[in-house]
Parts: sequence; C-alpha cells; structure tokens
Amino acid sequence: MVMFRMLCLLIFLYCGYGISAQINVGIKLGLATTGFEEQQINILDQGGLQRFGLALRDGSYSIHGGLMLRARLGKVFHIQPELLLQSNKTDYNLDDLAAPGAPAQLLTEKYQHLNLPLMLGAQWGAFRVQAGPQGHVFLSSRSDLSKVEGYQEDFEKMTLSWVAGAGIDIWKTLTIDLRYEGSLNRLGDHIRFFGNSYSFEDRPARLLVSAGLLFGKKKR
Repeated sequence: MVMFRMLCLLIFLYCGYGISAQINVGIKLGLATTGFEEQQINILDQGGLQRFGLALRDGSYSIHGGLMLRARLGKVFHIQPELLLQSNKTDYNLDDLAAPGAPAQLLTEKYQHLNLPLMLGAQWGAFRVQAGPQGHVFLSSRSDLSKVEGYQEDFEKMTLSWVAGAGIDIWKTLTIDLRYEGSLNRLGDHIRFFGNSYSFEDRPARLLVSAGLLFGKKKR
C-alpha cells in the first residue's frame, strides 16, 4: 500500500507539474553509518531475574539505492520524493548472566527497509539544500538473536525519521549528497525477550553520503 501511494505521488508530480516544471527522474546509491554510545540492556527471565546482558558493539553501516524524482517549482525550489532499498547491519555482545565467566557472544543482525524520503529543497546554481520527513517500511530481517532463548522480534511495519542535508549537481546530471538523519524511534525497540519489550536509550542518528544520476529533458 505504501509503495502504491509513493508511485501515485510520482505520477502526480510528473503529470501535474510536467508542463510548468522541470522534471527529472534518476537513480542513486549511497552509504550510511549509525553512531551511538556504548550501552547495555539487562534482560530478565520469566521469573524476573537477570538472564542476559545485551550491548551494542560498534556503529553499524548500511547501503541504500533506488529511484528519485526531482520536480522544480520555479527557479529556486524543488520537491524530491525517493524510493530507496536499504540494508542494515548491527552487531551485539550477549553475556549469559546465568553462566558467570562464560565469554560474550558476538551476534549479528541484518535487516532491510524500504525508505521513502520526501525532500523539499532550494538550489542556487550547482549547490542544493534539502530537508523533509522519511518513512521506513520494514521488509525482512535475519538475526543471530533468534537462536537465543526467549527472543522474539517485533519490528514496526513503518517508522518515521527526518532528514536534512546539502548537495551539489555536476553538469546538471551527477548529484552528490551529504545528509543527516534523526530517528523518532529508539535503538533496538524491536527486541523482545520472554514476552517483554526492550530498547536502548539512544535514538539512532545516521550520516548518509550518496551519488546519483538524473535523466530527463532540461528546460532552459
């Protein structure tokens, strides 16, 4: 349903503004890193006793790529919806508190989202600034946590964040962007153990860099 609405928006922008605005479609590919402070959550068993200690290990990295559409609204402003597939990876250290002295386990979690940013921007020459909301539609996951006793994942179907950044256009075709993303959800809020929900204190913040190519007739 979300993908259908996004496609409808792209068609509306192309048809509704095609006469008076410059329309470009394009592709993009980028990298992102998520920063956070080291922290641990203590997992309780069904009897209320501490069972596991789960800690974030390192900043996670991800790749994203997909489609974008840029519709110019006058000489300065534009709107740019995007449809991007994102793949993330996060590492955890898991301590079994019921087995003192046992080494911590390194567990990896990989998951995929469909990102739907709607960027509003202004451009002066080759330089651009942009900002807007972004939806994240959960697609799939694969996690070593699933092997741990009592674990269940509970990803929300859609979450929200905000994005802001700047970029340049080279030869009116090659685009390069640097963006900052702030989430409205806490890290690890999909984690459930023994029927209880857990999350870390931080809300993930990501730094994104991407490059893309724009296609389409350019009005003069």
